[in-house]
Amino acid sequence: MFGAEYVVDGPLTKAEADIEEALYALSKPFAQRMETCIQRYKARRKFDAFRINIFNSYLRLGGVQTGQKQYSGGIDPKKMDDLDAEQIGLLAATDFITFNDNGGDDAQEYDVDFAFVVRGFLSYKVPYGLGIRKVPELEMACQVVRNFLNYVIYHNVCPEYIDNIKEAIELCNLAEKELVLCIHVSNLLPGSWNMACSTIYGGSYAGIFDPEATWDDTDRSLMAGLDPKMAKELILVGLNRRGTPEQIARGLDRKLTEFKHFLSLEVLEVVMPGPSPPLPENADMALPDNKYFRNTQALGYLKVTPWVAEEPFKEDQLNVEDRLRGLEIIIWLEKICLQYCFPGMHVEAKVHQFDDGLIFIDSVTGVLCSFFMRLEYPKEDKDKDGDFSD
Repeated sequence: MFGAEYVVDGPLTKAEADIEEALYALSKPFAQRMETCIQRYKARRKFDAFRINIFNSYLRLGGVQTGQKQYSGGIDPKKMDDLDAEQIGLLAATDFITFNDNGGDDAQEYDVDFAFVVRGFLSYKVPYGLGIRKVPELEMACQVVRNFLNYVIYHNVCPEYIDNIKEAIELCNLAEKELVLCIHVSNLLPGSWNMACSTIYGGSYAGIFDPEATWDDTDRSLMAGLDPKMAKELILVGLNRRGTPEQIARGLDRKLTEFKHFLSLEVLEVVMPGPSPPLPENADMALPDNKYFRNTQALGYLKVTPWVAEEPFKEDQLNVEDRLRGLEIIIWLEKICLQYCFPGMHVEAKVHQFDDGLIFIDSVTGVLCSFFMRLEYPKEDKDKDGDFSD
């Protein structure tokens, strides 16, 4: 049996251990053992609606369908006496694997890869396919999958895949940390300084300022834009905090180049702000005491590079322009956002460049974890997923 880190149930009695040894004997096909495992796991758990929807969605992505087994015909009460407990359990099962690993001419080719399924499920399907964006629910999704995988190990269901299952569990642990960080970053981007540049230099925030906005509400303020006067002051604050002498001297007198790209970016390095330099003696900046100016005075940066999401079953995916491959880009960002960033994180954004080489994020469409993998799955499978709305 395995170590305490995989224990999800109490100790087995000798009789229970003997039963499981027979149920999960390596002489039985993998699909049969997993179907039995899922049936017994569900029977021993009390699921609320959210957890069972998460679990069933995870199983479907791994090739497990829910419903009466095709051609089984249900259970005939007249024949019950002729069946043992395992046979009755197999007939009564409602979760079954949709591939045949019994060999023969009709056997379907199918790779068993627990880590692959977990990677696609937690990095893509949970936050994007199912639209789960709340921190407690993201954490719970990771915990549901991890608990099941620990059960599979503890009950020795498929020891031939033990290393792969342990890899999948490590992905659950990583996802529980990174998905939460990605949500925080997503709620804070593009950041005060980048938003100010977008406002003044014809980006996506230009011309949308709503003077009736409540500025203490982050979501509201992002939608309502920045006061152009405040945006200009924010740009100057950022330049004085992080710019070169030449950039500071130019101030607002700058132009955009034709470098305007929607890019997927991978974070290479997170550099937190150091002590703020003093303002120039001739600077006329009576800075308002609001969150935008407080944040922009603590300005560090991200070092990023263009990145292409891995998509399964496709080759030659790298479609970034040749001149952008390997390019390292510096994005100025406030400490309030940088504290949640990490190397390997991915940001899907539109970036603009000034004629002096300074680059800012104009808009953000996604913040992705380090092991992100975009999936394609049939619409009918997506339609079967439970309701995860409020």
